[in-house]
Amino acid sequence: MTNLARRVLVGANHLTLWIICLLSVYPFVFLFVSSYKSDVQIFSSWWSVFPGEYYWSNYSHAWNVIDKYMVNSVLITLLSVVGVVVLSTLTGYAFAKMYFWGKEVLFVLLFLLMLIPDILTLAPSFVLYKSLGLLNNWLVLLIPYVTGGQIIGIFIMRNYIEGMPREIFESARIDGASELQVFWSIILPLTRSMAVTVAILTAVGVWNDYVWPLITISEDGLRTVAIGLQYFTTQYQTKVGYLMAGNVISAIPILLLFVFGTKYFVQGVMSGSVKG
Repeated sequence: MTNLARRVLVGANHLTLWIICLLSVYPFVFLFVSSYKSDVQIFSSWWSVFPGEYYWSNYSHAWNVIDKYMVNSVLITLLSVVGVVVLSTLTGYAFAKMYFWGKEVLFVLLFLLMLIPDILTLAPSFVLYKSLGLLNNWLVLLIPYVTGGQIIGIFIMRNYIEGMPREIFESARIDGASELQVFWSIILPLTRSMAVTVAILTAVGVWNDYVWPLITISEDGLRTVAIGLQYFTTQYQTKVGYLMAGNVISAIPILLLFVFGTKYFVQGVMSGSVKG
């Protein structure tokens, strides 16, 4: 391949990436720009970034409607993340460094569970939790989020911990450390980047989940922000600026999580790829 052909190919690749990037970013830019406009401004000059008159009050109106849903989502996401990270790390450590009967079979079964689409378990799960009387209860969200979310977490943690030198754990046990002390003093510090990776993946999944809360939670005070935005749309269907502001507010926690966790997320992904 000549230098000219190589340059053309590289330029075409860069142009394609820029087009994909712009197409991906545009909806978010349009969402934010529309959030401080009036409905008239949105429909008459949707391309304008500086409308002249700004309607920042859209955010206060939106917050007054979705504040309780935001609080619910934050609490449920935090509890789910803590549960998934702790249980994934504990179970991943057991699969990686402990010996017990049927370990490989259990791990294969866990791996197979990852291949089952969530939609297939939706109806039986609903019947199960209804028979247990857990509908309209945060437990109906937390239990499946933690138990289902830790499957991928276990897989990630197990592969990462398995690559750690066994001598580290053996020397700690020789010094008299219990398994709990080994986990607390060695495993947790060394798996911090992977824990953040699992936490981000879990948080995004829980925060954006729509179908499960929709069919299991009918009480307004227990709804998450994903469901709350639907009722927000029903209430303010003619106030597009309010809707845009509400969507911007709902995206802020996940954006902050990515901003402060990107460093560890990248470290975790790179470490996992090397050790895998």
